[in-house]
Amino acid sequence: MLVERRGRISGGTQGRPRQLGAKVEEDLFAEVQRLRMENEYLKKLNALVREKEKSAREKKRK
Repeated sequence: MLVERRGRISGGTQGRPRQLGAKVEEDLFAEVQRLRMENEYLKKLNALVREKEKSAREKKRK
């Protein structure tokens, strides 16, 4: 008979390391910041494009 096991492995060595080096942590933080800035930029660009398209459609209707 096969027993199905669920849940976490107790005391396992899997997962991320407990402590990261200061340089690695700093690099990861900087990358997160860059990605957040890129995300905001793309959102604003998308909003501007949508606004321009909406404006063009309204001019076309008139």
